[in-house]
Amino acid sequence: MTTAQRTGERLERAAMNLFEQRGYDAVSVGEVAAAAGVTEMTFFRNFAGKEAVLLDDPCDPAIAEEVGAQPRHLPPIVRVSAGIAAAWRDLPEPDSEHTRRRIAVGSPSLRVGMWRNNAQTERVIIDRLVADGVDPLAATVAASACLAGLLAALLDWASFVGAAGAGGTLGDRIERALAIVAGSPSNCAARTARLELRAVRKMYEGQDGVLGIDLTVESGEIHAIVGLNGAGKSTLMRLALGITTADASSADIDGVAVSAARSTTWAGVGHLLETPLAYPELTVRRNLWLSARLHGLDGPASDATVSAIIAELGLDTYASRRAGRLSLGNRQRVGLAAALQHFPRLVVLDEPSNALEPAGVILLREAIVRRVCAGAGVLISSHHLDEVSRIADREAQR
Repeated sequence: MTTAQRTGERLERAAMNLFEQRGYDAVSVGEVAAAAGVTEMTFFRNFAGKEAVLLDDPCDPAIAEEVGAQPRHLPPIVRVSAGIAAAWRDLPEPDSEHTRRRIAVGSPSLRVGMWRNNAQTERVIIDRLVADGVDPLAATVAASACLAGLLAALLDWASFVGAAGAGGTLGDRIERALAIVAGSPSNCAARTARLELRAVRKMYEGQDGVLGIDLTVESGEIHAIVGLNGAGKSTLMRLALGITTADASSADIDGVAVSAARSTTWAGVGHLLETPLAYPELTVRRNLWLSARLHGLDGPASDATVSAIIAELGLDTYASRRAGRLSLGNRQRVGLAAALQHFPRLVVLDEPSNALEPAGVILLREAIVRRVCAGAGVLISSHHLDEVSRIADREAQR
């Protein structure tokens, strides 16, 4: 750490202590400088003013970049929500006590500064969306709504001073707030059946099977199937996608019978059942590009989509590596990336967290929620109830 950085941190600590003891409005720049053992001139070399100690935000370029990296076919509000979430995810979770105090000490004048900072960030996001061809009004609505949700999450988090962990981390709150703004499952007014199964039956000689299952997965919903290994979860998913022929059933995807579904229907489906499919001699990027093309994206759109999912699922380091040389966990990430990258209307994932480390599970969970916010219906299986209960709207036991 340089001398200038140490001085900046010393000034920040001194300011925080004074703001907390006496209130933000009652403290002068001179008093902060004196408490830190420096001159006022040194203070102004580090901060533009007293307000900047609390409100300086270097994240605007990262947010604009992440918003621009989201697939352009998504609604603007989903692009902004996903972009802000991705940019925030790249930052470390702030030190609870320190950062809670930074926000909680806000006086009315400080709140004005927070909104002014928001307006600057809003302008950066709007400019990026408009450059991509988004209608200026739609861009403005999307940016202002998502940033209002972000600010609400920050203020809510700050209200739990002294209650470490109360209500979850700042990252948890931001994800929830952005999901609400973008259209979370609980806020979707109109639902569409993405998958409908009626009286699905499949029996195996001398073994149990699937007997008369009815199941509906709606848009904006995560439907989890929980059961022990061998309970029939994978079989039900294979029946739902027509991979396995049922003894008797009725199965529709977006209102189209699975038996009659054409390429336009399957282009809106993303699935990973059991083993991830990837050509071992091709790189991760090339495998994902081929998957995007198979789902109907053109060349330029495929390039942008692949770059976005590589960043979203943390595959940057492995993008140029051949799939056959990946670890089991990273092969799983590639399979999940292929299933999710085109923002399908229906997502079917069988034990998706298999072989993933904790950080990978978190990235997966966030990616699934983003697809749901965009209107997808998700059918997911697991034998870990605690895992799926974090995100599922409905759970069925097998």
